[in-house]
Amino acid sequence: PYSGLPGAPEDRKLFVGMLNKQQTEEDVYRLFEPYGVIEECTVLRGPDGNSKGCAFVKFSTHAEAQSAISALHGSQTMPGASSSLVVKFADTDKERTIRRMQQMVGQFGIFNPAIALPFSTYSTYAHAVKATGLQAVINKAVNRSDCGFHGFCVFAGPEGCNLFIYHLPQEFGDNELMQMFLPFGSVISSKVFMDRATNQSKCFGFVSFDNPASAQAAIQAMNGFQIGMKRLKVQLKRPKDASRPY
Repeated sequence: PYSGLPGAPEDRKLFVGMLNKQQTEEDVYRLFEPYGVIEECTVLRGPDGNSKGCAFVKFSTHAEAQSAISALHGSQTMPGASSSLVVKFADTDKERTIRRMQQMVGQFGIFNPAIALPFSTYSTYAHAVKATGLQAVINKAVNRSDCGFHGFCVFAGPEGCNLFIYHLPQEFGDNELMQMFLPFGSVISSKVFMDRATNQSKCFGFVSFDNPASAQAAIQAMNGFQIGMKRLKVQLKRPKDASRPY
């Protein structure tokens, strides 16, 4: 899941947990210094200024961060800590968003715990196909895939099952979009629309379910859902929308 590109901040920033609360930035810096060039080192503190026993450490490359995880995660237990040292990649906005969405969906009572997280998108998709006899629906969708839609071929579910999603984060791709909507039901297809000239996301996409109830549940839970500075807009695709989605 990690791209290994040194330019992607989420791939080289680490969360460090189970520190001794007496340890300062300097102590943490010394602990991680052997593994590479440290760009940032911050101990998290409460309003009273006391350490929360955790920190963020940012290396200059993904490889350095990975070597620190390999060497230090679970390697020792700090005095006063309840378990061994935790060293892992810091959550990206995407992971935080998906986790927050899953928690919220759980409150709606429509999250299916049988779908293991994090998703392996293909295996979840394959499982859904097998479990629900979805193949016939997919075949039907493929036969009438909506190829006039903004120059892309996208599978269309039955009427009332297809959603437009606007204001997506720039970094979301087809997989993240599918992961975000899988808890509401069987996703036939998910597509983030790209600008062909720049290969950048246009920040809107399309999700098809196999039944209208899933689509309505997704609208209820996700329309207005905040990701960073953006609020998602989720609405049904109507036949007349096909030629002008935005």
